[in-house]
Amino acid sequence: MATLARHKAQNTVESKIPTDPLTLMGLGIGAVVVIWLIFSVVKKMVGIAIVLALAAGAWFLWTNPQYLAPIMAQIRQVTG
Repeated sequence: MATLARHKAQNTVESKIPTDPLTLMGLGIGAVVVIWLIFSVVKKMVGIAIVLALAAGAWFLWTNPQYLAPIMAQIRQVTG
């Protein structure tokens, strides 16, 4: 009885998975497009985060000029 139920469940799962090449190609192309969209959005968000971080750093140095000289000295030391 248990093997019959397992066999039925296995056949049900197998019948729902598409096997024809056109459907598989369509699913593959769809997956590539979705991944491309996700990475392009993530890339845009990282760019915006970098710009916001630079703006926040500039605002911090503008409002706290006493920190500018030590930071510039450290940058000169690192860059030579």
